[in-house]
Amino acid sequence: MIQHRCNVCLDYIIIAVEGSITNSEDANNLYALIKEQSKNGIKKVIIDLKKVNYISSIIVGFLIKINDELNNISGVIVLCNVQQAVLELLKITKVNLILQIFENQEKAVEYLSNL
Repeated sequence: MIQHRCNVCLDYIIIAVEGSITNSEDANNLYALIKEQSKNGIKKVIIDLKKVNYISSIIVGFLIKINDELNNISGVIVLCNVQQAVLELLKITKVNLILQIFENQEKAVEYLSNL
């Protein structure tokens, strides 16, 4: 099971995830959190993966699904602080071509602020 911190700021949310993200329960927990926030009008999501050293293919599918859903409501999801091993998986699966990936939270927030 993963741990996360959630900070709602102005019109975006930062979800800082800790631990490996490996199963459908992890994906469902993140999905529910993001869906709840989108119902409250938050359509911009930053997922901070600084403390995540592994994600499974289930999570890759989740990222694509939530990206599509947010795009349908004029929202966006971005990643930041992605560890090298996770970044390699995102490149292999070409998710890096779908999602914006930033080296830190500050750059992710700057990007969202300009949307």
